[in-house]
Formats: sequence, C-alpha cells, structure tokens
Amino acid sequence: MIKSIRLFSLGLALFAMALPALSQDNSGSSQSDSARFVNADWHLQKVAGGTYFRQYAFVDTVAPLFKSNQVISILALEKGALTGEQKNKEYKYGRRVVDIVTAGKLATVSYMAKSNEAIASVNGSFFDMDMTKDASVTYFRVDNKELAANRVEKQGDEYVIKFMQTAAVATKGGRLFIVKADASDPDWVNKVDAEDMLCTGPLLIYNGEKMPLEEISFNTKRHNRTGVAALADGTLLLIVADGRSKEASGLTMKEFQQIGSWLGAVDMVNMDGGGSSTMYVVNRGVVNYPSDNKTFDHNGERPVANAIIISFRKN
Repeated sequence: MIKSIRLFSLGLALFAMALPALSQDNSGSSQSDSARFVNADWHLQKVAGGTYFRQYAFVDTVAPLFKSNQVISILALEKGALTGEQKNKEYKYGRRVVDIVTAGKLATVSYMAKSNEAIASVNGSFFDMDMTKDASVTYFRVDNKELAANRVEKQGDEYVIKFMQTAAVATKGGRLFIVKADASDPDWVNKVDAEDMLCTGPLLIYNGEKMPLEEISFNTKRHNRTGVAALADGTLLLIVADGRSKEASGLTMKEFQQIGSWLGAVDMVNMDGGGSSTMYVVNRGVVNYPSDNKTFDHNGERPVANAIIISFRKN
C-alpha cells in the first residue's frame, strides 16, 4: 500500500529542529530548499517490520531542490526491529537484521537482495569494475572473514587514508552502525567489534557535526549518491539520490550532507554512487532510477561488489 503523507513519520519536530541551523549553513542551500524538503508530499510505503520506503521527485518547474530536479529515495528502519527488541509478526522469518553481503562476484543489488531473501537493499562501497571477483577496493569483511585488506599509504611518518576509507559501516547482531576511521592506526579495522565491516567515505556527519569535505571533483560535482545515516533515536536511514539525467541532477557531496542534516542525522557516511546507486524493495523491485543504462527508468542497475541488505532472521 502506498499513500501520500505530508511529512516523514520521523516527525515534524525532527525537521523543525534542523531548520534554524540552515540560515547559518554555508552549503549554498536556502530556507526555501529546507521548506521544500520538509513540506514535500512524500510517498510512503510500509515494507515490513518497522521498515518504511519514502520517495519524492523535486521538479524545477514546481518545487526544485538546490535549483535542480532531484529524486530522493529513503529507507527508514525504526530502532525496535533493527536491534531485535521486537519480534516481527508480519514475516515468518523472525526479527529484522541488517547485513553486508557479497555474491562472490560482481552482481546487481536486486540479485543479492533476492538471493538473501531480503526485503530491501542498497549498494555498498567502492570497487574495481574490471574485476570479476574480489573487486572491493576498500576494507571488507563478512562473518568475521576478511575479503579485502585495508589500504593505507604512508607519507613520511604519517599514515594517510583516502576519502573512500575515512569511515566504515559495520554490523553486529543484525545491527548496523557507522565507525570513524583512525588515520593514525593502520590496523584500526581489526579493532572494531563487528561481524561485517565495509570501509567507505567520505564521512559526512559524525556525533552531530558536519565533517569538512575536500575540494575535489568527486565532492564538488553532482552525481548519484548513496548514503547511510543514523538518527539520535536509533533510526537507521538508507538514502539514494538519483542523477545524471534531466529528471534528476544528482547532488554535490555538500548538498548530500545537507540533506542528512535536515533529516536529523547524528552520523552519516557516503557509499559508492554514480551508476552504482541502487535501492531495491521487495514486491516492487528497483525503486530508484539507476543511471548505468543512461535512461531514466528502473532498468539501469550496475553489477556491484557488495550491498547492504535488510532481512529477517529466525534466531
């Protein structure tokens, strides 16, 4: 069932808290952008077990966002089912969990979701498109098994990590959380208590503070974006912004960061984007507009190295 709602069920208060800070923000957005985002007639679908899908297309002739066409899709995972505190009665599988998965080869997000009986999924982190397997270019482990090593560079006496490794998404007991990288310790990934872990970046928001962003084309140009955000109440958000078409311009990293701020994120990290950005919802299929086929439709999925999936577990 899909119905229109005035605001996200995250609540008017959540958005209202974010609005006063906007006038002091240097992102280039405006008060009208925040109002359009808050007051958009978002479409809502309850997926299952405290998981909701929301989407809205901001059209420049009616209500543009950042002076452009934008299509924003969000999966919201309420805390109770996320942590296993509530038993889900709608699905036979049990409690809801979040995992990071791979098909052992490049595969589409929808393939990995269906293979794992997931109710929803988004693409994961960065990878080498020329590799057929073991394609991840950032640290990656699944079920405590390392599949891709941490990559660090040493400049003089200091270790340097690239923007795509400044943070990680990690899971333990079916709960996903965001970790800030420790640039001073090349072994920091092995000190995180997690079953699954995937390095990514840049880190956009941490402990409620917007992180500084490098002035590089990856950040300053508009692209499709995928991100993960955590709210203060324990809600987890998986966010996809479409791009590379006249119907959806894509976001700069600062614009993406600003959307996270409007949503009330205390932590937020960027995942792989561009043609990789994909969101899948059970019984609907791909719900965003992946751009790898250069057509504004739901058929342009790119095979990727890994994905974040939401599913149900009996134990």
